[in-house]
Amino acid sequence: MMSELKTTDSTFHNPYSSFYPSLSLSVGAPQLLQISASYSKRVNRPRSRMLNPFSSRQDTKNIRMGNPFLKPEYTDSYELNFSRYTKGISLSLGGYYRHTTDKMERHKQMRSDGVSVATYANVDDQKTKGVEYSAVGSLGRKLRLMFSGSVYWDEINTELYGTDYDQTAQGQRMRFTTMWNITPTTEFMFFIFYMPSRDIAIGKMDAMSFSSMSIKKKLMDERLNLTLNVGDPFGLSGFGFETWGDIDSDGIRDWYQDSDRNWNSQTVRLTLEYRFGKMEDRSRFSRQQRGEGMEMEGGEMEID
Repeated sequence: MMSELKTTDSTFHNPYSSFYPSLSLSVGAPQLLQISASYSKRVNRPRSRMLNPFSSRQDTKNIRMGNPFLKPEYTDSYELNFSRYTKGISLSLGGYYRHTTDKMERHKQMRSDGVSVATYANVDDQKTKGVEYSAVGSLGRKLRLMFSGSVYWDEINTELYGTDYDQTAQGQRMRFTTMWNITPTTEFMFFIFYMPSRDIAIGKMDAMSFSSMSIKKKLMDERLNLTLNVGDPFGLSGFGFETWGDIDSDGIRDWYQDSDRNWNSQTVRLTLEYRFGKMEDRSRFSRQQRGEGMEMEGGEMEID
């Protein structure tokens, strides 16, 4: 990829071609103990808004802009997992180590006129160690419970936040989903995601959560589905963060920001769905996929 800035007559070439090997091994029977190990190399390329150099002003003191010289981040991932399935219960416990180079991070700069500029920059190096766990089981034939989470430690080594910045921060994520078949044609689902407060490179992020619930009624031999969904039923979504700059020679930080973000995500949706022909009902799969997406997004919240 090539970035060219007409106003400054500067260009930047960034090759995106690379080699991404992967390897996985698995031994043992799931009913006793199954052990799996894997290695993979991954790439995360910057999105267009992260590269767009044009600024957008949120207010008189805050500006957002992309970085056209942002490079993709590459991660070498090593995973070891132990799992067992017995009597309708699936248990899994695993550890992982990920080494990321050119890690893309939100970066805030303070101009001499007191205006903060939020942009993106590449961190030299990040090493992540973590433990993942999950439990899936049923209570009788009608109630299914799923609980999963992770505990991880991020070690960042860079000069972006000051001379020889080398810090380790701990984080967690937890997710719980329950599905209850009230009747053969009526299904209830509840989902909640929670991430405790954690330290970040330029400050601290408060706890964050999101939840949703829905009830689904199947009619006309399951060809017609009526679904009522309530997003954020408890009004708990949103998060806050504190960010700050370096301490100057006079012992005072050059800038400090305390922010709260409310998504206003309390919603009620009524959906009517009719299926033609012999189409598989993938509603559960879709909801689980949305849950996974929320978990990933939860780790990459935007900081203005």
